[in-house]
Amino acid sequence: MVEEKTSLKTNSVKWLYSSFFQFLGYYNQGLFNFKKTTDANIEFVATNEVDFTPRILIVGRRHYRELNRSYPIESKSEVKKLINLEYAGQRLHYKLGKVENGKTLVNIWLFKEEVPNSLLTLPESFLFSNLALSEQMLTIQCRPPLFVTLQNTIVYSQTSNAMISGPDSFAMSVGMPLANEQKVIEESAIAENLLKAIKKLSLKQIGLFWSWPRVEFTRQSLKAALGPALVLGILYLLGSSLYLSGYKTYLQSQIEQQSDSIDFALDSSNQMERLIQQYKVSQEFAAAQLHVAAIWYVLPDILPDADLSRFELIQGRFVVAGKTERATSLLEKLSKNAYVNDARFDNPTRTSRGKEYFVVSFTVKPLVTELAIAAEKSDHAGI
Repeated sequence: MVEEKTSLKTNSVKWLYSSFFQFLGYYNQGLFNFKKTTDANIEFVATNEVDFTPRILIVGRRHYRELNRSYPIESKSEVKKLINLEYAGQRLHYKLGKVENGKTLVNIWLFKEEVPNSLLTLPESFLFSNLALSEQMLTIQCRPPLFVTLQNTIVYSQTSNAMISGPDSFAMSVGMPLANEQKVIEESAIAENLLKAIKKLSLKQIGLFWSWPRVEFTRQSLKAALGPALVLGILYLLGSSLYLSGYKTYLQSQIEQQSDSIDFALDSSNQMERLIQQYKVSQEFAAAQLHVAAIWYVLPDILPDADLSRFELIQGRFVVAGKTERATSLLEKLSKNAYVNDARFDNPTRTSRGKEYFVVSFTVKPLVTELAIAAEKSDHAGI
């Protein structure tokens, strides 16, 4: 019985490992899987982005820049705004450290373009720092060796080079006492130690490196979707109008059938009121769709002149963000559009590499079509 329980527990652990490894990858001059060997060790196995798309990706030190900055600001929210502004357009994650003497210490990781996208992108130096005690130095025997330490909640790391060739020179470069405790991780134990570090991650640390998938809007994709969307919109409006007309006829026939008796007429009156209320809700819903549909007559004024990175409807206002040659010209063009109301900049524009980055919001007027006019006349005639 004991042997059966032990076997079941072992099989469960193996299943959890194999399931977790399906989502975990390591990128270091190529993409690797984690694999458990027959002797219970963990090793890397080379793969490629075609066969394997990791949801959690550990990135080797040579594929990102690690910065240790000190901002003369105590407000962490202001520091975050400053970092996002300073490194706009770059793929980065950062961690705010202690606030000392009016300054905020910050770790910043800037990932290179060749690093594959994933939901959770973890720098290996950050993971190794989770295995180190405060002021302790780690030497990872990879090629070239990697030196990592954690001081005042800030990660310091460096691969071996001509200037920093060993633990002593690395300690001097970060102002660390040479007598501090050192820990060595052999090359064969790197994969296993990275897994140990992942297990020690807190939810707050995971949040630092989590990236939700982004949907990029381009002129090509919007143009490709514009035609089918217009067709579907027209068919939807036509179908809604036919449904409402048929529903109205049905209501009228129901009223006529209730004239045989007074008692039956009173009961049908209540039913009619409920049906009319549903009809009004349907009319309001159709009117709302006509209102939103006017956006398709506004987009052609935006797409030729701007590359969009954000397009959404918030509390009745369309919010559009992106870059263009002249943001004021784009706003002027929107303001002149017959279907646009109250177009304005939500944030000040900024200029980078010859482009102006903008956030514009506006509302659209109701889309008056022949179908809508006919429906309105039909309503008045019915009354």
